[in-house]
Amino acid sequence: LSIPGPPPEKKIPRGTDLYCKVLDMKVHTLRSKQELFRELARLRSAGEPSVVNTFSSEGLDIHVAKFY
Repeated sequence: LSIPGPPPEKKIPRGTDLYCKVLDMKVHTLRSKQELFRELARLRSAGEPSVVNTFSSEGLDIHVAKFY
C-alpha cells in the first residue's frame, strides 16, 4: 500500500468518533507498519475515514486522511 504525497498535518481531535474508534482501540495495539497498513486497507474498504502514519523516534504520529 503506497500513499502518495506527504500526510496532512491535521491531528485527530480527541473525542471524535475516529479518534475513539481507530486511535484508542486499534493503533496502540499495532505492532508494525504492515499491521497498520492492513488496518488502513480494512477501514478504506469499509468506507471509513482512514489514518495515515508517519514514524519518528517518538513512535506513531497519526494524521487524518480521507480516502474516496
